[in-house]
Amino acid sequence: MGGNIVSPGFIDIQINGAYGFDFSVYEGDSDVYRRGLQIVSEKIVETGVTSYVDHPLLSPALSQIDLHANTDLFLRLS
Repeated sequence: MGGNIVSPGFIDIQINGAYGFDFSVYEGDSDVYRRGLQIVSEKIVETGVTSYVDHPLLSPALSQIDLHANTDLFLRLS
């Protein structure tokens, strides 16, 4: 493994946002919201977090998103 260390990552089980993105704020643009999720997903690994559960489920912002049409907004690929 070339001197690299393999270790488990942290799982953040409740996060409201990070890096200037707030999961509870949806301003009507799915592309902007998707980009915010992408930024969090890409950068959070720098802190040792390899998985997270975002917290929009209790948010009024979710009522503005058609979940069936935008399921991919909430799927993560690592």
